[in-house]
Amino acid sequence: MVPSACCLGFGWGTEAQDVVLQGQGGKPDLILSYHHYRPGPHQPHVPSRRSPSQARLRHHRLPSQAGPPPVTIEDSFAQIISVGDACEAAFRDRLAAVLQEYSRDADAHLLEIFQVATSLSVPTLALRTGSAACFACFLAYPMLCEKGYLPVKGTSCCCCAVQHVLLLLADSQLDLPVAELPPYRVRDLMHIGEPGHHLMPELLARAVAAVNISSGLILDTFDALERRELDRLRRDLAVPVFDIGPLHKLSPDGDSSLLRQDRSCLEWLDAFPPESVLYVSFGSVAWMSPRHLVETAWGIADSGVPFLWVVRPGLVRGCAPEMGDTRYVEHVWRVGFEVGGDLERGSVEAAIRRLMTGEDGAEMRARAGEQKKAAAEYAGKACSSRMAIDKLVTHIMSL
Repeated sequence: MVPSACCLGFGWGTEAQDVVLQGQGGKPDLILSYHHYRPGPHQPHVPSRRSPSQARLRHHRLPSQAGPPPVTIEDSFAQIISVGDACEAAFRDRLAAVLQEYSRDADAHLLEIFQVATSLSVPTLALRTGSAACFACFLAYPMLCEKGYLPVKGTSCCCCAVQHVLLLLADSQLDLPVAELPPYRVRDLMHIGEPGHHLMPELLARAVAAVNISSGLILDTFDALERRELDRLRRDLAVPVFDIGPLHKLSPDGDSSLLRQDRSCLEWLDAFPPESVLYVSFGSVAWMSPRHLVETAWGIADSGVPFLWVVRPGLVRGCAPEMGDTRYVEHVWRVGFEVGGDLERGSVEAAIRRLMTGEDGAEMRARAGEQKKAAAEYAGKACSSRMAIDKLVTHIMSL
């Protein structure tokens, strides 16, 4: 079976990058893996259980770049940029060897990997796990800097999962709308404060360049959720855009976690009635300071609401970038709200009570239920996500 396309996945905060070589029929045949740091004893890497379809894949590990996890957001961005240089030669050699093995050339946020694949005539597909709105910000970033929206002057980013940012400018300035990128305000734009601003344009420009030299962009979203943003991307990009989400509905049995899943909490959770337990997760990207961890913990505890809190390794480090998602959550999808100001236990407690017992919290949960239903419908047979996947497979076969 001859590989015909290369699918490259990106994700903020990921510890590993997987490159999937597609075989004939659109099914993956081989994965090249690259780990850009070795987890320490507090961050064990435990291979997750693989499904039968994953088990048949051949995995080739590229040389790892030794070193501790980044401490600051500036360190993290610099490391992401350095990963491409570190793995370019190894990836070129391994990919060339794979193509030689098949006896002919393939017809077919790591820019160098896309460049290597292109130089070897292997078409690439860029997979991004973020929203269409997020990538639209990537595309708009040069314009935002040119027009003076960024860097946000006089700010020091201190962000966690509830989008907390310490603002040193007048609120009247930060609340100005960004006319070129609605519904954002200045405060919602992606930034890490002035000290590390020089890294952000380079990082985002590399991500955009990788997509532009690929044969298509794959997003884990769907039309009913981000129709306007998807239309914008299809207008601004020269490559096709495939919205094949929600992937967790299309492949619910998949297990791609780099860490062993702890399911011991499920029995405890099942003892509570529906919609009575608060689920707290900071995702795979957000960092927070020890003080913010303490304030969040006390706020949750003082609310008196039963809770299940996922505290992942590496959560407590320092600062994290402002990603702008809160504006969509609160004002577009209307399924949540921002906790403004400096993060403290009183504001966390008030937000939890509003969400769990307030009238507007009930309305948010109802809208979230509607979106859940829409996602399930989009993942059903003969629906948009299925048709998008069919188009993607047809596109892969044509490469």
